[in-house]
Amino acid sequence: MSSKSFTERDPATIGLVGGTVIVLVLVAAFNFQRLPIVGAGPEYSAAFADASGLEVGEDVRIAGIKVGSVSGIDLENGQVVVRFRVKHATFGEETRASIEIKTLLGQHYVNLIPDGPGQTEPGSRIPRERTETPVNIVPAVQRLTETVQQIDTKQVSEAFDVLSKALEGTAPEIRHTLDGLSRLSMTVASRDEQVQNLLEKTSNVTGVLASRNRQLSQLFGDTNVVLDMLNDRKETIRQIVAGVGELSQQLTGLVRDNEGQLRPALSKLRSVVDVLRRNNAQLDALIGQVTLYGRQFTNVGGTGHWFDATVKVPRGFALCSTGPNTPLLEVLEPVLSRANEAVNGSSSPCLPLGPATSTAPESQANQDQTRGGGK
Repeated sequence: MSSKSFTERDPATIGLVGGTVIVLVLVAAFNFQRLPIVGAGPEYSAAFADASGLEVGEDVRIAGIKVGSVSGIDLENGQVVVRFRVKHATFGEETRASIEIKTLLGQHYVNLIPDGPGQTEPGSRIPRERTETPVNIVPAVQRLTETVQQIDTKQVSEAFDVLSKALEGTAPEIRHTLDGLSRLSMTVASRDEQVQNLLEKTSNVTGVLASRNRQLSQLFGDTNVVLDMLNDRKETIRQIVAGVGELSQQLTGLVRDNEGQLRPALSKLRSVVDVLRRNNAQLDALIGQVTLYGRQFTNVGGTGHWFDATVKVPRGFALCSTGPNTPLLEVLEPVLSRANEAVNGSSSPCLPLGPATSTAPESQANQDQTRGGGK
């Protein structure tokens, strides 16, 4: 079987095939970004409340840089699910997405705002809570135009006339209101320095509180510890209060049961106190004398087995011997006689107990004291 050359083929068939190829090439060229080309990156999805005019093939951007394109738009369970492919871009697990307006002609793009740690896994979906949709300007302008066209201009004019007349009737009140606002503004402006000073002082107070943040935190923490301790000891405190109440009841009962014995005792005690109060002066004097007696007794008996005493004898008193002369008395007689003569003015051989001289004035030689001891 011999093959025909290109020039020998049917021109109609060649034209049909060539036209079909050209059409396919043009369709592929105009929908190049919509074709699932291998190597376009992993696919993700995001749920939106509204598609807002977004179309398949539009850009996906991060910080204004194109990183992929929209690969599909579907409606699932009352929300729009946008599928997109991203290549060579990193965005965390808490990434947010929004549909933004690219041009006023109605073109859009998906804007990804990376957030969170790690990398979003391929096939993951950004939930509706983290997506936003823009306001579509063109439909809004169209609705505004329709609304304006439906406005009754004559009625609006009449309404403005009525409003103008109402304002003319209330002009003085409005003028007073504006004057009051002007004076208020001037007052605030004149107090600008005081207001600024107040704000500075407030800032200082805030700074002090901020610098004492640790101490305040510790104080609040200690307060919490005290409250926790009281809370832990709540049952113990309740038992103590209950015990005090029971003790009070017991004491009340004890006093009530012994009231017959306590009342006479208290009455007698009151009488004793009255007697002591009436004899207060005598008791003070007695206490003073007891103190003097105690001091004298201590002086006398404070030497162990010995005690001190005072003996008063008349002036010129002497101890003389009345027995027969003895050899010792004969030896001592001259000495005792001279001593008795010097003391008492007598030549008798006696032991003088009076003053050392007999020439002292009578008015100054009434008595003398000699210290002696006994056991």
